[in-house]
Amino acid sequence: MRVQHSKFDELRIQVVEEALDRGNVALTARKHGISPYSLYKWVKQYR
Repeated sequence: MRVQHSKFDELRIQVVEEALDRGNVALTARKHGISPYSLYKWVKQYR
């Protein structure tokens, strides 16, 4: 069974990958206007 991903999930993955490439989660979160805490959780889930 294939998992359906929403546009939000795709955007979240892009932001997480940007944070990992950049090496700075807080700065990436600020750039996209989201909570650094949320982005840290997303990164943890992504890994």
